[in-house]
Amino acid sequence: MADLHALRNALRQQRTGLSALEQLQHAEQLRHHFAEHALFANAQRIGFYLAVNGEADPGLLLKQALARKALCYLPRLQDGHMRFHAFTEADALLANRYGIPEPAAASPSIAAHDLDLVLLPLVAFDDRGTRLGMGGGFYDRTLAFCLQEARLKPHRVGVAYGFQEVERLERQAWDVPLEGVITEAGYRAF
Repeated sequence: MADLHALRNALRQQRTGLSALEQLQHAEQLRHHFAEHALFANAQRIGFYLAVNGEADPGLLLKQALARKALCYLPRLQDGHMRFHAFTEADALLANRYGIPEPAAASPSIAAHDLDLVLLPLVAFDDRGTRLGMGGGFYDRTLAFCLQEARLKPHRVGVAYGFQEVERLERQAWDVPLEGVITEAGYRAF
């Protein structure tokens, strides 16, 4: 556990050390590499997240999805669970207990299994699609059905900086693997 704690701290420090310009350039590279990819271009119901604390930012992809009239959703935490709520650029966002902006509870929500694609934040990933998050388990609990059902959707794509790739992460029974990851180098399927 101490090793994961140290890994989380080191990678979080590295990503928060990026300048605003470096983060924006990375976001532009993400959009460039993934906007025309079939997983994104064909998705009509997409789960996004809003980047905080230096996370790789899918914000330009969110804007592109909204412009093409895809239905976009953001996570909202409530009673220890996470649901995806509808989002438009006109919607007000409120900071949750972690300081993460999220939609109001009154906005319409969608079950995770009804999404076509979910873009996931992460701290680290490996070449098998194992994802290390912040440790709260919200995404793993929300997408746990993917471990039990042979489902094609939602597609699960991590959004990261290339330096967040590590040699190997130990996958726990509850860890929901990624199908791919998008970094400044492009999209890679697992």
